[in-house]
Amino acid sequence: MKKYLLRKNLIAAVLLSLALMLASCETMGLDSDRLLTPPQMNAADREILRAIDSVSSSYKLIYPKSGTYQTAVTSADMTGDGLNEAICFYLDGNNKTVSVIVLESIDGSWTVKGKSDSRANAVDRVNFCDLNGDGIKEIVIGWQFQSGEEKAIEVFGFGTDTALKSLYTGMYNNFIAFDDSVVVISRNTSGTTASASLIGRSGNTVSILNTVALNNSIVSFVSVQSGRLSDSRRIVYIDEQLENLMYTTEVLTIEKTGELSRSPDDISTKTMRTRAYRCLDINDDKLPDIPVEKGFPAYERNKQQENLTYVEWYDYDGTSLSFLKTAYTSLNEQFMIELPRDWIGSITIQRDSDTERAVHFYYIDKDDKSDTAEPIPMFSVRVFSQQEYSDTVQSLGWQTISTSSENVYTFRSDNSELPPQFDADKDTVSALFKLLS
Repeated sequence: MKKYLLRKNLIAAVLLSLALMLASCETMGLDSDRLLTPPQMNAADREILRAIDSVSSSYKLIYPKSGTYQTAVTSADMTGDGLNEAICFYLDGNNKTVSVIVLESIDGSWTVKGKSDSRANAVDRVNFCDLNGDGIKEIVIGWQFQSGEEKAIEVFGFGTDTALKSLYTGMYNNFIAFDDSVVVISRNTSGTTASASLIGRSGNTVSILNTVALNNSIVSFVSVQSGRLSDSRRIVYIDEQLENLMYTTEVLTIEKTGELSRSPDDISTKTMRTRAYRCLDINDDKLPDIPVEKGFPAYERNKQQENLTYVEWYDYDGTSLSFLKTAYTSLNEQFMIELPRDWIGSITIQRDSDTERAVHFYYIDKDDKSDTAEPIPMFSVRVFSQQEYSDTVQSLGWQTISTSSENVYTFRSDNSELPPQFDADKDTVSALFKLLS
């Protein structure tokens, strides 16, 4: 009975994965335990099952936990012939470790093209790249072990038989795979050293081409993203948390000479910040932009001085930063409001005393030197959940400026007498508002 139930769940998971795989190269996570009635099998599905059955009599399909590909069965054209191979991960029921198998379709029949076992307990991520330019992609796998902290990267190529050949192994915290190389980011367990290495083909082997040192006080990597500069150089943006609880950004560039380089030290110094702002594409050019934290004029609330911040966003061209725009950026609610240049130094903000989901903008009359001078209300922005938003909310003066699947973002005018450039209405704020992804 146990084996029957295992096989029933397995069939359901494989068939739904295959439906997605054959329809598109896009992937999504699957939960086989929720599938109560498997769909009718066709001939191709039965061949997939037979191929997987041939490698183990007791197993459970698993999926990568992060990255682009997060299904137990991943579809990818690895050989460049226009036909997709199927890459499957499964946990062997006998030794509780993960194996990977690559299946290819020949005349409608799925057969084993390559297979390898590991000592890992899970798969962190998987990607593909052609390291030697021969038109056949290598498989880059991030293995995860029982502790959850240890992760190993392994690069596989196809051997002369059905065994996948391990071309490179090493430890990592994060990695980015490009078309023809991999950047591996790691730090030792004591946190005293951190580095980034470029992995590629050297002669007939896959190895480390060069390594650069990173900030030696990194506690964790908040975000690692990739991009490509206008001159085609590939680039990696690393947002880091440091031992002093500050955050910073370092940038890696794969130079045209084929070496990995690190951004100048002054980039890391300038981007030092107290809040966990991370690089984001704020101008829709498909490249992350770098945050530099700035402070609003301070104010007092409940006799306590508060210092909230805004962000200057910069583009990086491989050597230096170029200013893009200034914006109040909400980490919790994932939105930004661009701040016109003539507002800087003349406005401040307060978080609402009742809810952290509201923020109030104030104008500061710098010419008023009296002891009784106070900031003048401009407008407020508040986030409501879709369930909270109602006619009652609108009757209180809140007007919708944007929506997401979960939230409604609203504006309310609070101003009285303000100079014209600070008299922001709903249309003005709507134009300055942007949801972050």
